This record gives sequence, C-alpha cells and structure tokens, in this order.
Amino acid sequence: MFSIFQIKNTFRLKKTFLLLILFSYCQSYAQQRFADSVYAKDPLWIGMIDNPNTNYYEALKAFDLYFKVNKMPEEPEELAQESIKNGTYDQIPVSRNLTPKELAEKEAEQELALQIKRFKHWKRDVLPFVQEGGYILNGEERIKLWEEVSGRSRHGGVYHPQQTNQ
Repeated sequence: MFSIFQIKNTFRLKKTFLLLILFSYCQSYAQQRFADSVYAKDPLWIGMIDNPNTNYYEALKAFDLYFKVNKMPEEPEELAQESIKNGTYDQIPVSRNLTPKELAEKEAEQELALQIKRFKHWKRDVLPFVQEGGYILNGEERIKLWEEVSGRSRHGGVYHPQQTNQ
C-alpha cells in the first residue's frame, strides 16, 4: 500500500508538472504575441528572404502582419499605367519640386516597393521547394531533387537505373 508520504509526493509531482506545462504554454503564447507585434512594426520579411534558413510560412506571416498595419506602396508600373490611362502621364510630379523630407519619403516608398517585388519573386521561386512545416530546401537538396526527378546525374551523362530481371 501507499503511505501518506508517497501520496503527497505524487500529488506534488503532478502539481509541479502541470504548473510547468502551464508556464511553458504561457511563455510560448507571450513570445508569439511579441513576434507578431515586431512583425507588424518592422519589415523583417526583407531580411528573411536573404536568409537561407528562413521558414517560408514565418516569412509570409511577417509580410502579412507588416502590411496589416502599414500601407503597401503602389508599384512603379501601376503608377505609370494609371497615369497613362488617366491622361496624366506628363503631369507626374518631378522630384526636383519636392522638399528634402518629401524626397526621402518618396525614396523610402520606392525602396519598399522594390522589396515587395523581391519578396513576391522569392515567394514564387521557393514555393516548389517548401517542405511540410515551412522548411525550404537548400541548393544541394534542390540539385538532388532535380537529379531524382529528371533521372540525371551531376557528373554528366544520364542516370541509368539498374534493370531488374523479371
């Protein structure tokens, strides 16, 4: 039979274990909320596309959260097409008439538009190599996958699988 001492220790152990699980859940939830607020505040997705260890879904999340809070600039092609359609192409404001602050804001907006375009290209280019959980295959893994799919070898020539006698 169990003694009172053993029952109390078992209860304490269970209580400690439950508190530990609750604490770790709260900690991970707080970290997630912190990450979400940072993603909304700073354009971290720009750096994520240059990092080979980036999680695809985390980069998408950072992009989406950033533009939930911040205005997405129009891409230069969209501006030009709209001005041509409206007949105001030759009325596009010249940067010489802008104040230094307005010029800096315009340059920052153009840079952000360029980064958005880079992000969209990155998203399209890596999508075929995204694994479950968001891991993106690196260069070596992509070559290996290509070799398996195409039946080619990296060392030249065509891969000849061993034929089995039937």
